[in-house]
Amino acid sequence: MAGPKGTFPTRPFSLRARPSCASAKRTWIFCRKQEGSLMPAPRARRSVIAETASPQTPEPHARAHYPSQQFPHSDTHIRKNQLEALEEELAKRSEQLQAALKSIEQQKDYIFALSNRLSSAERECKSFEHSVKKATDLQNDITAQSNLRYELKVLRDQHIKMEGQRRVVALSQDDEVRPSSQSVREEFELLVADLKDACSSVNITIPAAVNPSDSDMTEGNTALESWSRRLTGLHFGRLISHALQTDISDIHLMTALTATGVAELVFESSFPDFLTKSSPMLDQYREHILTKVHKPSEISTC
Repeated sequence: MAGPKGTFPTRPFSLRARPSCASAKRTWIFCRKQEGSLMPAPRARRSVIAETASPQTPEPHARAHYPSQQFPHSDTHIRKNQLEALEEELAKRSEQLQAALKSIEQQKDYIFALSNRLSSAERECKSFEHSVKKATDLQNDITAQSNLRYELKVLRDQHIKMEGQRRVVALSQDDEVRPSSQSVREEFELLVADLKDACSSVNITIPAAVNPSDSDMTEGNTALESWSRRLTGLHFGRLISHALQTDISDIHLMTALTATGVAELVFESSFPDFLTKSSPMLDQYREHILTKVHKPSEISTC
């Protein structure tokens, strides 16, 4: 039912097609301004009460639908805690990985040591098998058995000397590099004495052999004759004459002859290997000489 022209109907809208609270409020206020108080008070009161509730106020279940919009700070805190927990777990896993890698390296070293021991044991086993086979073949050979006994005795003596030297070295590990063993000192003194005697004999014999006619050497100077032949292929008297003619000094001649004598002592082919190896100092001298020449065989065969 319509009212006068320019006015709104006085009858309220139907509940079935009722507009929103905001629209109803605006309609009610406009009607009051145009016609005065046309709508019943209870209806107006209900409209005012309905409009007092803000349309932006969320319902009780709105938090469940939009947690990230209503509580952003709480969600950031949760994510930060999760990230810290993951970092701690990663650090623990890294430590476990480092420990596992270290254990693997230790196991590799242990396996390498066991492999070396196994190789040594295999070589010893093959050596024992060869010895047993050799002993079986030479069971009825008396000469071979005698030679083996002699070689075993020599090896046993060498083993005793080596054990003594090892004990001396173990006791003198903190000492300076010098002859600390009594046997090494004795050997050193003997070698020095022999060299001094050789030098003295050369020094004494040089003035007496100036005359080439005195080329006949006495029995005491046979070593000098041998050294001269090894050094130059000449008799000792002719070597002295040649040295005087070419103005070779006595010290140079004496040094050459003495070096020849020492080389003869060290590289004497008639010495067995176990005798030439029994002297640590001679062995070191031999290695020193062999490293200085291109053809070591020429020294022993000169």
